[in-house]
Amino acid sequence: FIYMAYTAQVPAVLVEKNIITPEQLDLAKLESANSGKSVEQVLLDKGFVTTDNILAAQTALLGIASVDITSKIIPPEVLNLVSEQFYKLYNVIPFQKDDSSGVLSVAMANPLDINAISFLERKTAHKIRPFLASGKDIKAVGDGLYNQGLTTEVTAALKEAPAEILKNADNTEVESVIRDAPVAKIVSSL
Repeated sequence: FIYMAYTAQVPAVLVEKNIITPEQLDLAKLESANSGKSVEQVLLDKGFVTTDNILAAQTALLGIASVDITSKIIPPEVLNLVSEQFYKLYNVIPFQKDDSSGVLSVAMANPLDINAISFLERKTAHKIRPFLASGKDIKAVGDGLYNQGLTTEVTAALKEAPAEILKNADNTEVESVIRDAPVAKIVSSL
């Protein structure tokens, strides 16, 4: 609720910073009322603003730093601190861990979500430092990384299978090996 109250002020900040004109805002508000889209989405659709403009306005309002999560290299041990299910539910992805300070930096579409932050602090045993990021960017990076992790695990499971079984096996035997692999058992239990 608090986050929505802040984001409702984003268009005014865009006008204040001369990114859009008052007339463009009025046009966007009218189209928003008719289409059901948010004012920000209308502004984006019309090309009046970029995602970076909106993130900058949100950052100014919230006083929380933003991050371009698409430019980060996220180590697997950091990614594994947050489950794929939690990432999808809360649109959050960890990108940096500082062991000396015990701080885990996370990109969040809603960095004011106290419940998500509290849960992460309990689950990871780290203090959480939230950063604002585009939900679209979080999804793109997260989907790629979590799918890459699964592919890596399946490849490793296939390498564990005895070579002569795979070499001489028909499809039924290969499917059996894959089904019995540790990662397959984990996935099937979800």
